[in-house]
Amino acid sequence: MQRKIIFYFILIIFFISCRPTRHLKKDEYLLNSLEIIIENKSISISELNTYIKQNENTGILRTNLWIYNTFKNKKWKWANWISNTVGEAPVIYDENLTKKTCKQLKLYLKNKGYYYAEVKDSIIFNKKKANLFFLIKTKKAYFIKNIKYEFAKGNKKFSQIVLSDTVNSLIKKNQILDLDILQKERNRLENFLRDSSYFRFSQEFINYEIDSNFNENYVNLKIKFEKNQKYKKFKFKNIYIYSNYNSIKANEKKQEYFSNLDTFFYKNYIFLFDEILEIKPSILIKSISLKKNDFYSLKKENDTKFFLRNLKIFKLINISYKEVKTNENEENKILNCYIYLKPFEFQSYSFELEGTNNSGNFGTAGNLVYQHKNTFKHVEFLDFRIKGALELQDNLIQKTVNEETKFKTLEYGWETNFKTPQFWFPYHKKVFIDKYMPKSNISFLYNYQKRPDYTKLLEATQKFKDYINRLFISDSYEDHLISVSNYRFIYNNKIKNKNRYFHIITNFESAGNLISFFDFLSKKEDRNYLVFGQKYPQYIKSDIDLRFYLKIDKYRDLVFRNFIGIGLPYGNMNVLPFEKKYFSGGANGIRAWPVRSLGPGSYKDTLNKIINQSADIKIETNLEYRFDIFEILEGAIFVDAGNIWAINKKDNREGSYFNESFLKDFAIGAGFGMRFDFSFFIFRIDAALKIRDPSLKNNSKLVFKNDKIYNDLNNNLNLNFGIGYPF
Repeated sequence: MQRKIIFYFILIIFFISCRPTRHLKKDEYLLNSLEIIIENKSISISELNTYIKQNENTGILRTNLWIYNTFKNKKWKWANWISNTVGEAPVIYDENLTKKTCKQLKLYLKNKGYYYAEVKDSIIFNKKKANLFFLIKTKKAYFIKNIKYEFAKGNKKFSQIVLSDTVNSLIKKNQILDLDILQKERNRLENFLRDSSYFRFSQEFINYEIDSNFNENYVNLKIKFEKNQKYKKFKFKNIYIYSNYNSIKANEKKQEYFSNLDTFFYKNYIFLFDEILEIKPSILIKSISLKKNDFYSLKKENDTKFFLRNLKIFKLINISYKEVKTNENEENKILNCYIYLKPFEFQSYSFELEGTNNSGNFGTAGNLVYQHKNTFKHVEFLDFRIKGALELQDNLIQKTVNEETKFKTLEYGWETNFKTPQFWFPYHKKVFIDKYMPKSNISFLYNYQKRPDYTKLLEATQKFKDYINRLFISDSYEDHLISVSNYRFIYNNKIKNKNRYFHIITNFESAGNLISFFDFLSKKEDRNYLVFGQKYPQYIKSDIDLRFYLKIDKYRDLVFRNFIGIGLPYGNMNVLPFEKKYFSGGANGIRAWPVRSLGPGSYKDTLNKIINQSADIKIETNLEYRFDIFEILEGAIFVDAGNIWAINKKDNREGSYFNESFLKDFAIGAGFGMRFDFSFFIFRIDAALKIRDPSLKNNSKLVFKNDKIYNDLNNNLNLNFGIGYPF
């Protein structure tokens, strides 16, 4: 079996890479490779690549070109469409484009301060292929020796503000004379001065004067501010808020529309609205950082836009200003601010049909949804939905149940979510509220699930009852009532660092504490308090999901993920509820194992075939290398490692307890995946092999040292289907 797989793999590679030049004319050469050779390591190769006018064919092993050549000029109806849409025509070496590239590279290096840089091209022809090289010598660079600022007389306050901020300047002495940095400094100064209330300031008012006569490779730099400008600060007189602005009526009726609006004054803000003031002014002004009699600030303008967008009820947010005429001798100028807000429709009804993928188990679901985005006029978001779903189960579970119920999980219920921009936390600082605009969320739900192995404990199959009754975790399956408080924090710096960024998700959850305050109203039975006749669990649970994305180039990405989570039961129940426990395996975990089949620890259930392993601690590490194959297909090579563990020594599943030697229980899997990108969703297939199985009896736990498992591909290979990326 293994020899056949290797043979077919080599055969595929051969067909992909063979005869890439067969559609070329006599005097044409395929651009086989392109390389930039430069001795100066401070110059970014990736930036130089952006100036290349002609690149070789894309895709690993030139799959795109192979598809083009395979289907080009075939009589089959769809052949040309596949050739031109999925495939890619051969890139023909073009001498003119090469010369243009040399000029562009030289201009780029000049802008970077290397005025005497040399760029040459070298071409090596091999049969019908051309290998192109760009040889770059940067030579000496120009450096900045002195920096001087020049202002017009009579702008003393303005010049003091600029000079007080030179510590943040991007331009430094003894720095290479980089024109890109000079431009970035102009942008920075514009933002800084506009944030310092100079509303009319523009980067066009800044000019650079470079004197290169001082020394051979040093220059004097003068930063000059236009002399014919009167630099004055701006203050706000009035702030007008159009809370339900109708742009269509405003354009059609113009002044008539504005004159018919009602006016309401609230805390130095003027609200203008048509018919009804639908949103409470007290909520809106919390999102508006601009205030009457304050100086203009670019940062506060951007904060206002951000906070208003964050309310997620406006489809139009526009801020404009109008200068109020003042005496020329006045120290400051005056602005009126106009904030135009156009809300979405507050109420909506919809029906959603979904395809679901729960860790590799596919199903379908339907939701009847009612939403109100402004329930009590405080921008509260109410979402009520009635849900029904049917899910296919892993085929190993069918061995434990009868034919009538196998494969199926039936689920229905209702859910209510109520979100408010108010932060319901007893201790917090206003600075935190103003900066992060946290929200609060209350959820109520009822969920009924009928699985192949159990519905409720009273309706479980006898085999499943026998399975859980012999284990410490049996209490996890008892009926219970949960009262939960959950806090989530998400951080992502992709906007600032598009090629190298982090995505962090942290969760903290606490359950049962509120109910425990009212124990005197509860009934105690067998050491447990009951509420409405049901036990309630007490636990704290926290986890962090850290992801690091590295974009190698436009065709390749490297993604690293690390997940650590722990749940600690206490008080009224000695175990976590079943639905709050961690599990591993499946399409979004350790992919070499089916979902819920891994662990905990080195435990292996030899008496049952019920795949439902869960525990209190979870650690997972994933590394995935992603690369483009052709337009809609992306490949991935990945390695997954981790496991789950029990936190309580009373857990009688052998090898499940977490201790100092937990690394010995790490499962390791590796594999290859394909992602089909259809724009509106990504369909994923991942094939993964077990490398290290902690449940094996050999000391190393390596699968390939166990011939019985290694030779049984069905037992060692796991195929996962998913929607979207795994992380």
